[in-house]
Amino acid sequence: MTPQPTLDEVAVVVEESRAAGAPITFEIAGDAARVAPSVQAAVYRLVQEGLTQCP
Repeated sequence: MTPQPTLDEVAVVVEESRAAGAPITFEIAGDAARVAPSVQAAVYRLVQEGLTQCP
């Protein structure tokens, strides 16, 4: 089974979109380690999908 993405990996997706020219502001506040793994994976997928849909 493949490991689920974490909030740390959201930064990677954001940087890839920035490199492609998308003007993105991104910040994680608080302790990401306290967020449940299933929630981290859901947030990652939401951000990934949102950035995919950017014009």
